[in-house]
Amino acid sequence: MKDTEYAFGVAKIRANENRLLSTAVLESVIAAPSYPDALKILSDSGFAGLNEDNVDEVLSDRAEQMFSLVRECAPDGKSLDFLIVKNDFHNAKTVLKAHITGSECESFLLSPHITDVKCIKDAVQKKDYDGVPEYMRDALKEAYQAITKTLDGQLADIILDRASLEAQILLAKQADDEFSIGLANLMTALSDIKIAFRASSMKKTREFYEQSVANCDMLDKSGLTETALKGTNAITDYISAHGFERIAESSKKSFAAFEKCIDDELIGYVRDAKYHSLGVSPLVAFSLACDNEIKNVRIVLSCKKNGFGEENIRERVRVTL
Repeated sequence: MKDTEYAFGVAKIRANENRLLSTAVLESVIAAPSYPDALKILSDSGFAGLNEDNVDEVLSDRAEQMFSLVRECAPDGKSLDFLIVKNDFHNAKTVLKAHITGSECESFLLSPHITDVKCIKDAVQKKDYDGVPEYMRDALKEAYQAITKTLDGQLADIILDRASLEAQILLAKQADDEFSIGLANLMTALSDIKIAFRASSMKKTREFYEQSVANCDMLDKSGLTETALKGTNAITDYISAHGFERIAESSKKSFAAFEKCIDDELIGYVRDAKYHSLGVSPLVAFSLACDNEIKNVRIVLSCKKNGFGEENIRERVRVTL
């Protein structure tokens, strides 16, 4: 699809950018004297009706509304599939666990998604995986075998999470957009880095890395695995040599600083795309900005609820687009 075909959608996104929380409003929430005051400011700033009893519901609704806007602006909806395929794999995990425990799963399913949840349910119930996308089949089958033979739900999650990361790269490549391919690879590399640090500190085995680390173009899976087996200091040196110097430095400070730096790296990648006038990249940038906004609101409200001071909150809040 030609970049010029996105001109109308990009213009519409530009007109809706003021719906995102400004830095000034976010600062007011951080500086609010109490948790209820923070909720009131947010309720008056686009999160209508937000109160102590419905935080998750309101934030989930806002995320879905904002992504629906992005999809409306995309002349080819498939160009955004790489951003939402993670919801399909979350739904697969939810369906699988509900099947094993005999419980309901409807309230835990995520939208938007690519694959109809009924297809996933049928695949699990009938042990026939032809009805789900090819990029999900082997992982869903492997996860089913893992959870039924070992009752290890965490292993099933790991298998599906890895497949989710690799699927987002595949779908970005199918969309044939250089910006999206780069972003999908970056998201996967950053996830692999987080996995490596956590697993290395817990002395995980080589088998664990094989199951959990995804393939991507930015970091070699076998190289990261070999490095992680040597310890976190080796990981720091390795990722620094592969262009992730800021993340390597942040890992020496605290886990909160490390996670913040990883999220900031993503925003840094898409920041320039916000000003593009054509192509899918401004839509992708707006979508990530919305995700970042929701994450910041959750962080600030959680900190406020637990009595964190302003400076401690600011250390955790992600940069805005």
